[in-house]
Amino acid sequence: KEEIDWIGLLPDEALEKLENEEDEKYERSIRPWKELFRESLITELSRRQKNNEPIDITPVTTKPPPKTLKEKVINKLWGS
Repeated sequence: KEEIDWIGLLPDEALEKLENEEDEKYERSIRPWKELFRESLITELSRRQKNNEPIDITPVTTKPPPKTLKEKVINKLWGS
């Protein structure tokens, strides 16, 4: 079924369709920082509790590097 959607498209239309699909996929993959932080914090606290280690968390001060080409371009253009 997925291939049927592409049959008969002109090259410009196919390129636009591909870009739209990639944009939609990217938008679905975005997660707020607080969700990522919460998940990593819970994992770290659980690990420390299981190993009887002290729970002294240092704050994260830097963002992780961009993963996609789109993020890299946006960071380069707007200096994030």
